[in-house]
Amino acid sequence: MEKGTREMNNEYWLMALSVLQIADVLTTERILLLGGKELNPVMAYFFDKFGVGKALVGKAILVFCIGLLLLELMPVTLIFLTILYVGVVGWNSYQLWGNK
Repeated sequence: MEKGTREMNNEYWLMALSVLQIADVLTTERILLLGGKELNPVMAYFFDKFGVGKALVGKAILVFCIGLLLLELMPVTLIFLTILYVGVVGWNSYQLWGNK
């Protein structure tokens, strides 16, 4: 059975969320290497407890899994989560390249 257009569009949102997770990891690591600090207190705690790399990869996997659940249960919330990460990556990018 073919998937409908709506279901396929929702899968694109999940793919976009996945790409944004990779971009978030890369930009956050770069900011930290340049002397920046994590503003999210929850992530700062996990950085201290597990190290930056493990915490970022763990968070990316967790957000992807949440996105996968939202794809099935509440696709509109998946769209919101993806747009939220557009903001996060946009802010990180501004900190790296636009704040000169």
